[in-house]
Amino acid sequence: MGLLMNNLKSLRAANNKTQKQVANILGITQAAYAMYENGARSLPIDVLKTLADYFGVSVDYLLGRPEAPQPIEQPRFIMLYNSLSATQQEKVIAYMEGLLA
Repeated sequence: MGLLMNNLKSLRAANNKTQKQVANILGITQAAYAMYENGARSLPIDVLKTLADYFGVSVDYLLGRPEAPQPIEQPRFIMLYNSLSATQQEKVIAYMEGLLA
């Protein structure tokens, strides 16, 4: 919860917004928003999504999680695989199945 609180405060400050302004975006009172920032109240998923969209960050960022790594080789592999003939694709699959055995 600590990272979430710090991230909310930091994003709000970086965007020169008051708690009242952010609370208005969420349709809640400033006091209710303050409870999110100080950890006295858990953020519902819909509020978390709204805040992430508003500040232009991911929900993972708000929660203090590292961004999920994107597979680097998969798109290249698929592109290469799709350029093979059907016979070559069958050989690739047989080879991969052999590696898993």
